[in-house]
Amino acid sequence: MLAYYERVLRKLLASGRLQHFPMCEYRGEGEFRSLVEPEQRYRVSVHKKVVDATYMKVQVPSTRPPKYGVSAGISLVPPNEVPRVREPSSAYVIIGAGKTGMDAVLFLLGQGVDSQRIRWVMPSDAWLLDRNQLQPGRLSSDVGSQLNLFAQANSLKELLVLLEEHGGVLRLDERVWPTKYRCATVTTGELRELRRVKNVIRMGRVVRIESDEIVLEKGSVPTGAGVLHVDCTADGLARRPARPVFEGKKITLQSLFMCQPAFSAAVIARVESRFQDESQKNELCQAVPH
Repeated sequence: MLAYYERVLRKLLASGRLQHFPMCEYRGEGEFRSLVEPEQRYRVSVHKKVVDATYMKVQVPSTRPPKYGVSAGISLVPPNEVPRVREPSSAYVIIGAGKTGMDAVLFLLGQGVDSQRIRWVMPSDAWLLDRNQLQPGRLSSDVGSQLNLFAQANSLKELLVLLEEHGGVLRLDERVWPTKYRCATVTTGELRELRRVKNVIRMGRVVRIESDEIVLEKGSVPTGAGVLHVDCTADGLARRPARPVFEGKKITLQSLFMCQPAFSAAVIARVESRFQDESQKNELCQAVPH
């Protein structure tokens, strides 16, 4: 992904249509400053629009400390540090049941880590989406068939049962009823791999990690200095109030379609380039709150 964006960036810079200011922070009102040189500030005149891609407050574990306490001597890393590990650990504890936690588990399994050495802290199970159902060309027909299930169901639980029967949603453990839905997408092959991990800890969220135990909301489990803990608990889908996408000289990126931020951004760009009337553009681009 990084290599892809680097190629795009080089292409746009070569065209003369783009200026790039890395390691900078936007301060508002057309002003931004360097994060590495305190006296270096920039101001631009906005001739058309400012595109705000920060409103949804997306977090990843590497950008903020965990919300639980961690004792000295405990090995705790965000998932993007796992590929840099140079010594094997006695066990691996994945903290967080969202898509980031799933990706961390899949990465370890893909490197040949024995599934019995992986412990997975799962505060609550989630409904999952089959990635095959979200491929271009299938999306519209699948949404149409799901709307029929919505019409048939008399309750949320009945709807989820119907969706599961038709492959609309998946779950990690058929014996556990999921209580959240966070747009996590997997292939059926990835789901089989995730199910290889049997040591799933369902005792609520982590409260703190002591030198010899992980204290959770509903109990504790042992740990130790030789265990690598991987923090996957950041809130990637924060609840934010919907606001108009188009407001004068500002475009605020938000999801227009369930679980499709990239597709939503593409639609916003297309509408901005095609239409002039702001009310019409906002009618076409109504935000779907998380």
